[in-house]
Amino acid sequence: MYEKIFQLQEEVFKILANQKRLEIIQLLSNTSLSVNEMVDMLGLPQANLSQHLSLMRRAGLVKITRVGTKVYYQLTDQSVAELVFRVRDMLTTHENFDESVRQYFNQPTELYPVAKDVVCGMRVSVAQSNFRSTHNEQGYFFCASGCKDTFEKNPSKYAVKKHTHKEAINGK
Repeated sequence: MYEKIFQLQEEVFKILANQKRLEIIQLLSNTSLSVNEMVDMLGLPQANLSQHLSLMRRAGLVKITRVGTKVYYQLTDQSVAELVFRVRDMLTTHENFDESVRQYFNQPTELYPVAKDVVCGMRVSVAQSNFRSTHNEQGYFFCASGCKDTFEKNPSKYAVKKHTHKEAINGK
């Protein structure tokens, strides 16, 4: 019996041992998404994403829900996301990152504060986001690497304009 449990754990950890699949888990940690929504967020071709999702589905990590003609993916159990975040937290605590990186990751583990990914519009937890960029001294958080890469290719397209005090008062 114990051998069977160890074999199952090994299979799950093999599936988790991939950066894009870890990103998928992070994306699905608080919502369900369609393949089309995830393609741009992850910066992956649809065929590659479908392969990752298929492996994760066979391992029991994700499940699908059909709404009309759309198929949405979600985690089968939230504890998988919690495991991924705990491992990340453990690594950031014990690795020798410089202070700026440590400060970024040593946020409270709650879902708040929440930021809006300026590329796709998804609301992301600052504490759980692994993707951040700075433009004109302003920090931006992203749901996944694809959105961050898109932002960094043309930040002025997505950057939030800083308003002067007078503009803020006048509602501009």
